[in-house]
Amino acid sequence: MERLAGIEPIVSLLYDGVLNPGDWYDGLDAINQMLGGIGFHYFALHAQNFAVLDSVSLAEFPAGKVQEYEVHYAQDDPRAARVFALPVGELMVDSDHFDAQAVSSWPIFADWLMPQGIRDTLSVKLRTDDAQREFLAFFRSPGQRLFNVHDKAVFAHLLPHLHRASGLRARMGQLEQQAALGLGALDKLSQGIFIVDETGRIQHLNRAAQACMAAVAAPCRAEHERLVFAASEANTQFRHLLTAACRQRSPASAGAFRLSRDAGPWWGVSVLPLKASHPLASFRQIHLAMVVLADPQGSVCPSAPLLGELLDLTPTEARLALALAAGKTIHDFASTESCSWHTVRTHLKNLLRKTGCHRQLDLVRLIQALAF
Repeated sequence: MERLAGIEPIVSLLYDGVLNPGDWYDGLDAINQMLGGIGFHYFALHAQNFAVLDSVSLAEFPAGKVQEYEVHYAQDDPRAARVFALPVGELMVDSDHFDAQAVSSWPIFADWLMPQGIRDTLSVKLRTDDAQREFLAFFRSPGQRLFNVHDKAVFAHLLPHLHRASGLRARMGQLEQQAALGLGALDKLSQGIFIVDETGRIQHLNRAAQACMAAVAAPCRAEHERLVFAASEANTQFRHLLTAACRQRSPASAGAFRLSRDAGPWWGVSVLPLKASHPLASFRQIHLAMVVLADPQGSVCPSAPLLGELLDLTPTEARLALALAAGKTIHDFASTESCSWHTVRTHLKNLLRKTGCHRQLDLVRLIQALAF
């Protein structure tokens, strides 16, 4: 089929759209053009009550008409109910399911679609989970022929890519939200925090780190976007610890060293591993390290809520982390919380998994670095 020759550029746009919303919608528009449609409507519905959570339309609707659909028609749209009842990977065309009598009697057709110049719709369920359902529809006007078997065959070649790209977009969105939460929490800490990759390239630094590098006798600097310590011996120690923290083929490990200052007390420098799935690593899926530069006389221990926000911990996990860093045992914590030590061990396992630490000692080092 001639139209299949134009699929590859569309597929590229859909996958580029995983990180770039503009490319995603350009890809949907390209599908619309390939199908000879007059526009498309993408929206996400609440899984239980079908309330509209997100909506993007590329069609010549009069002002307020999309909102009118969302408020008055979306929850009772028989097309949405029909397409969401289909297995993933199957599409629906209105003209295959609703005859002329239904078109004239259903409010969605008679009162909204037809007055907007829409006669036929090709619809697909992009993704569904416990929270929401994504719906995508392409339109044809009464002056055009109905979607036929050839149109469905062309669209079927794109469906696997649409589903896969939609799922990736959802995953990237979740990771970006988690990362934004974690990075926002870093700015609340008084310690200088650097997130770096295995080469020392700075991925993020908090306000305290920025202030530290701007100081007159700054202990470190950014050189070609990489973190470098002013003292050569300190920089050698840093590079050694960074390699251990970003190690991929064997367990990563944390480490620390002291950095002397000409005036005032020494700095404490901790280099801690962040596994690729950690929220602070975002969607890049690379091994990163958290470098903590702290003044032991000027910092305070973070609160349990702040620690939970920073490391994506539950309140109980955050309290356990702080207790362990303070020298308490699992049995001490179980007694304080009035629960079994088996329950506490489960919390500890979750702590190790979420922080990317392999041992309790590594976890304690991580929390103590944040508590200097």
